Amino acid sequence: MNRIARGAWVLALTLEGGACQSPTSGGPAPVSVMGQWSYSATQTSPVAATLTGTLTIAQQSGPNFGGSLDATQQDAMGNVIHVSGVISGQVLNPSALEFSVFVGLAGRQHLGLGAGDLGGADRRRGDQLGVVRRRPEERAVSRSRAAVGVCALVAAGGMLSVRAAAQTCSAPVPAGTCTASTTTTMTVGTVLQLALTASATPLTPPATADYDAGSVPDNGPATTVKSNRSWTVHIAAAAATWTAANTQPGVAARPNKPAGDLQWSTSVAGSFAGITVGGATAVAGVATAGTTTNFYFHTLYSWSLDTPGAYALAVVFTLTAP
Repeated sequence: MNRIARGAWVLALTLEGGACQSPTSGGPAPVSVMGQWSYSATQTSPVAATLTGTLTIAQQSGPNFGGSLDATQQDAMGNVIHVSGVISGQVLNPSALEFSVFVGLAGRQHLGLGAGDLGGADRRRGDQLGVVRRRPEERAVSRSRAAVGVCALVAAGGMLSVRAAAQTCSAPVPAGTCTASTTTTMTVGTVLQLALTASATPLTPPATADYDAGSVPDNGPATTVKSNRSWTVHIAAAAATWTAANTQPGVAARPNKPAGDLQWSTSVAGSFAGITVGGATAVAGVATAGTTTNFYFHTLYSWSLDTPGAYALAVVFTLTAP
């Protein structure tokens, strides 16, 4: 909603299907309506009363004008009150104009008709066709008659109904309200995150009992997955063999220790499988804010094959969707 400074009144009218006007309205102002006018009207609701006063049109730009009303209202009991407010309107043709008068919190829509003089009727509050006569010192307006198109206005909540144009919403303050809407659009893509608890996993060096047993168990890293859709974690070896470096003089490290000598499982007591370059599915799941999986390793050793040396094998974890 547009912000409106306190004490200022704004009325924005937008009627479906285009502007509302008389058959001869539009373009530059047919006449100048600047000056002071004698104003009178008969009110039938909420109480019967007559209004008389002065209508001052102080600004005019083309067909648009603005000014003020200063009047007295007398009811059938003779009670008299002073009323005043601001006006804004438009000259429709040489014998017709329309304007809005805001008296206190009540907005009145007037239609001025040429019948020798310009007149005003407050259809909203029950006024009969009143007379707005230019004071003698002002130039007379054209007295030619013209057809006048009448716009239907809807009253709601004690104020004139205001319909927002595009995304603009203006209404009288402090009691006025209006509504404007917009459509928000967005595209959500796949969001995945894979975290490892360690970037390197030292394996336990084999002892005599380990060579006899043929393998050494070790805890591997843990993976944590975050995903906004179904997902899969794959595990694979980066190369078909381990890298080997000599550590003792005169003894060559085993140059072709296969990647499959490292076996993996997601259960400490589960079934283990040798890692391969092609890889395998290790774990899968659905959308999650964080799913953690622990990995366990068994490294195979042979008395006759695994000579002293420094060995390393890169293990690759890949998160995909799905």
